[in-house]
Amino acid sequence: MKQYTIYLLLLCLMACKHKEEPPAPSVTVTVLYDPTDTRQIQPSAEFSLGLYELDKNKKREAYFKITSTTDMLLNPSKEAYLPTKAATEKSNTNDDPYFREKQVLVFYEQVKQAVKENAALEADTVKYNYSECYRSICREIVLLQKKQYTSSTLIIYSDLQELSDIATTYEQTGIDTAKIKRAFIKSNQLPGNLMGITVYFIFQPKDREEDKKFMLMYALYRQLLEKRGAMVFLQSNNSKINNHE
Repeated sequence: MKQYTIYLLLLCLMACKHKEEPPAPSVTVTVLYDPTDTRQIQPSAEFSLGLYELDKNKKREAYFKITSTTDMLLNPSKEAYLPTKAATEKSNTNDDPYFREKQVLVFYEQVKQAVKENAALEADTVKYNYSECYRSICREIVLLQKKQYTSSTLIIYSDLQELSDIATTYEQTGIDTAKIKRAFIKSNQLPGNLMGITVYFIFQPKDREEDKKFMLMYALYRQLLEKRGAMVFLQSNNSKINNHE
């Protein structure tokens, strides 16, 4: 009888464990904007918001950041954060059935405001003499990895033209991608394992020459990133994903 009771207890414990909800997925998105490209299309809050898919799963944790690529180590950034539903529910003291939906809407507005404030900030900044795209991209990838979120995405708005102490694409003889690749690798900026990282490159060229120069650099970045396990996508415009307006 004693063994039978213990067996029942074990079954109950296993059933309770089986019913436990898995931890809510966490999503982080960083937008990296290149102010050295004066023609660059502006970052879209709607594009970033669509990547969280909060309309499908409102339980998840969400973090957003927008910053710039410059020749400085410290750059201004704007952030927005939405804790998991379990965390925010602790503040739902009035048992509001729409409490989480309201929190999600607040997060949407925070992201939109962050993008708007970043655009205003960039409009007031001085012109930069250097275009350190590679170092900035690597730095943001490292920060994404440290967060250890379920899903991590970096959205890059840039023509990818480089002018730094690592390499330059502004030489009159053209872009030597093999030389630049060696310089990038030698600088030891990019982590070796990029599994779980998704990178979007967004650029809209004004002519064939600009298109050619960008595609050369994009191909180089794609090779470096995909070789290390990252997923890489290219967009030639600023089309929206799940408009939250």
